[in-house]
Amino acid sequence: MVKTACHKEGLFIQSNGDVFPCCGTWNKPNMKIGNIRDNDLESKIKAFSAVCKCESYELVSGSSELGRYKEINIETSYACQATCAMCCVNAPESDGYYNNENYLALMKLLKLTNPDNIMVQGGEILVQNETMNWISQVKQEMSKSNITLITNGNNIKKVEYAKETFDNIQVSFVGFQNLTYKTLMGLDIKHTFNFCEQIFNSASSNLFIKYLLSPLNLHELPLFIEWSMGINPKGVIIHDSNTSGYINYKTGDDYWNKIIQRTREQIVKTIHNNKHIHKKYNFKKIIIGGNNIAKLLQIDEKYLKNNKIDDFIEIQPVNYRFINSFESDSYATKTF
Repeated sequence: MVKTACHKEGLFIQSNGDVFPCCGTWNKPNMKIGNIRDNDLESKIKAFSAVCKCESYELVSGSSELGRYKEINIETSYACQATCAMCCVNAPESDGYYNNENYLALMKLLKLTNPDNIMVQGGEILVQNETMNWISQVKQEMSKSNITLITNGNNIKKVEYAKETFDNIQVSFVGFQNLTYKTLMGLDIKHTFNFCEQIFNSASSNLFIKYLLSPLNLHELPLFIEWSMGINPKGVIIHDSNTSGYINYKTGDDYWNKIIQRTREQIVKTIHNNKHIHKKYNFKKIIIGGNNIAKLLQIDEKYLKNNKIDDFIEIQPVNYRFINSFESDSYATKTF
């Protein structure tokens, strides 16, 4: 665990304008630094002090001055075309309202912090016209910053805008078979496949893909891994959607342990069957994001090594400061 002034290297801006050190602290009132529209926000950031620890960092106050930030993570409107069953911000129930004054305040903060990377997420950015117009302005005025989009990748009509605007595009999956995907988020996965393929083939933006694990899609993880190895994005990460919170392990038939074991074995088989792809494309490692998933799948470093897949999968602690960061020449050098 590294002692770090997290709030002086990165910030998370909630949809309502509240400012936190990272996206892992938005639900902790004592971690709120201020609001984006506060006239004295800079002073509040400099003076902020709190007790906070995660898998990677321990928060310290740090220097009284603000240097160039590594990342500003911005949550815009919750307007979204999806109806994700496990949405932690209740976007499906949201009216999509967003205070337009925030756009001016955000630009002021971006110019103050001059971040290496500007990350934007909703809701769904690619259905928010005002947000997209603002991001185009950001691209012009903050030309030295990378801009990263977090998206469900389902609005294929905006793929050209995405390619022209974003340096990095991360597409989140909540399943891999169409019925699962539609049940969980109400959309057609074929559009997301199409979106990813167009981004990958354009070579204008770096494509990253993320799998949000839940009990309903856990067994589809090997299918996702096989597909991701074939499309060869810049990075692949597996994140948890509070899977263990939905699972009852204490059943007489040991149901979930059987499903997890079979899934784990199929992951190993899938990777070995696709090693030729790894050699052909120099495929990046699949990142298991956090100890919770490693524990859930009953995978550790010893298991990876014994099954000869340690060259393909890596377990990393959850990094809330840069939770969507990956190891790539164009991205990680600016965020780590």
